[in-house]
Amino acid sequence: MKALNIIGWIFVPYIMVILRWKRSNVGVKIGGIAWGFLAFFITLGLLFGETTPKEDKAVVSNAKDSTQQSSVTASPTTKVNASNAPATQTQAPTEKPKAPFDVTLPFQDFSKAYFALPKAEQTSVFDTFLAKLNVSWEGIVIESGSSNVYFYGISDQYKGESWSAISSGKKEMLGYTIVAKMKDSSEAKKLKQGDKVTIQGELTSRGSDGESNWKLNDAKLTKYEAAPEKNKPSMSKAEFDKLESGMTYDEATVIIGGPGTVLSESGKKGGTGLEIHTVMYQYEGEGSLGANANLMFQDEKLINKAQFGLK
Repeated sequence: MKALNIIGWIFVPYIMVILRWKRSNVGVKIGGIAWGFLAFFITLGLLFGETTPKEDKAVVSNAKDSTQQSSVTASPTTKVNASNAPATQTQAPTEKPKAPFDVTLPFQDFSKAYFALPKAEQTSVFDTFLAKLNVSWEGIVIESGSSNVYFYGISDQYKGESWSAISSGKKEMLGYTIVAKMKDSSEAKKLKQGDKVTIQGELTSRGSDGESNWKLNDAKLTKYEAAPEKNKPSMSKAEFDKLESGMTYDEATVIIGGPGTVLSESGKKGGTGLEIHTVMYQYEGEGSLGANANLMFQDEKLINKAQFGLK
């Protein structure tokens, strides 16, 4: 019983004062009341004294949480902004307009493709795509000057015409003729009519079908094939042996290399019987002194041949 009283006075003195009031003396009452008040305030202190630290901790905790939340929030915001920000678009380089035909074509095809364009478009196409273009063209030399080479771009159609004849009379050939100003003039000086060449240079002037020629500047010779030596108009033994009965005068002339001198002529072209056209030609011969050959054609066909001293 005493033990319970002691525990009661220690932990709940204010209750013990009330329960023991009548049986307690003045000293016990005063001590009980004092201890009761002290215990009461201690209890209040225990209950409410840590409110402020807890609140501080909570505030700190909330501050940390807020900072963390702000940090966490900021990160997605940054990401969102970065992802939502308009990306700098790298524009693909604008493709240059292309010429209406392949500019690397050989000259014959190049010129035909160019002249096939509407006349009104040819100048603008040249200015836009062809001016100062570096080209390499093949052709046959017409003639060669001190620094210029005149050559014809369609080799199989060249029949030995001179530049003067082309520029003044055969205008249809002008659009397929190229005048190249050579960077090295010595290259021009070594060329002659009939040589097959490939010349590379900068395109500076356009040709016009039937009106004007093409021009190259700073040109250089990249390929060269000398023309075969021309057949002399005199007749050799080898040429004489190639002549056969029935050949025309033109066929014989190609073999010999030139025309003969008419010795005699009778009848008329298209005639019959005694009026049949007959011509005797004489040719200078290659061989011993006084070498020569005679050919007789009747109705434009070789019927007889003779020679003296040919070698």
